[in-house]
Amino acid sequence: MAANPAPAAEAGARVLEMGGNAMDAASAASMACCMLQPHSTGVGGYVCCAVVLEGKTGRVWSVDANSIAPAAAHERMYEILPKRPNGDSHNENEYECRVKDDANIYGPLSVGPPGMMAGMGIVWERWGKLEWRDIVQPSLDLISDGIAYDTTAGAIKSLEQEIRRFPATAEHLMPNGNLPKPDDIWHRRDMDKTLERVAEAGWRDFYDGEIGHKIADSIQEAGGILTRDDMANFEPRVTAPYCVSFRDAEVYGPILTNGCISSLQILNMLDCLEPILEDSPAYWHRYAEVLKLAWRDRLQYLGDPAFVEVPYERLLRATRPSWRCPTNDCFLKSTRRVALRA
Repeated sequence: MAANPAPAAEAGARVLEMGGNAMDAASAASMACCMLQPHSTGVGGYVCCAVVLEGKTGRVWSVDANSIAPAAAHERMYEILPKRPNGDSHNENEYECRVKDDANIYGPLSVGPPGMMAGMGIVWERWGKLEWRDIVQPSLDLISDGIAYDTTAGAIKSLEQEIRRFPATAEHLMPNGNLPKPDDIWHRRDMDKTLERVAEAGWRDFYDGEIGHKIADSIQEAGGILTRDDMANFEPRVTAPYCVSFRDAEVYGPILTNGCISSLQILNMLDCLEPILEDSPAYWHRYAEVLKLAWRDRLQYLGDPAFVEVPYERLLRATRPSWRCPTNDCFLKSTRRVALRA
């Protein structure tokens, strides 16, 4: 079991000891990470993705629980401002512009249906063995006596200005109003109630039940556009994955809008070149140049396949004659149809 931090891995190991399988353990460990490192992920986080090798059939699956835009989203919902001469904000670095109040990053207008709970839930639902409560219980146990802020303290400090703009968020992350220290014990207010409800009612309650209704209503009251229907209609996609061949190994990745396609493209380009020693300057020079090309393509070509045409074949087709489609006679075209239809 690989997870960070260690108590999350221990939660997964505990589930294995109870007789669960790898998918039970993965879901339990992921939920524990949501408790321990909410600056990296959370039960209300926007994305969960996975590649699953199905032991019984040998088939490989992509699980995509990436958030989607609310139905009411439109292209004029943010006020766009020009980039500053030396601006280095997230929007300026990524999109060559500014957004008033960074409303696409922080606040109610930045919120879509959260994907993390659905991703953990669908992995357990399709491939797990234990009861759902067994997946949730390790996280309940983790927070019962409080947990150390650890790396979350540094993340809160770096985003203090934005966090204080939203009183409910500040109250949860900084209960006493002061910046926490890594060794401070954090009692995550009401998180136990959320987990108890999820354990009792199932993960889908987070979307079409009591919790889903509360999430949507709260965002609406704060000025957002997320609705109960947006929450209830959200469903993870379980499809064929992307695949390339690298040094005679098959490498799989989850479909867009997850970013693994860039990693696969990098492997594709490296596979077109003869291997060289990793401790040589030439290796790192080559690697840097390949990364530059992949990042340029990422910014130029990638997007949500439901709205833009993505040149999958160009990005994932290697030029070496040794490349082959491992799953279907025309794997990439099949994957493309799945992605565009979803």
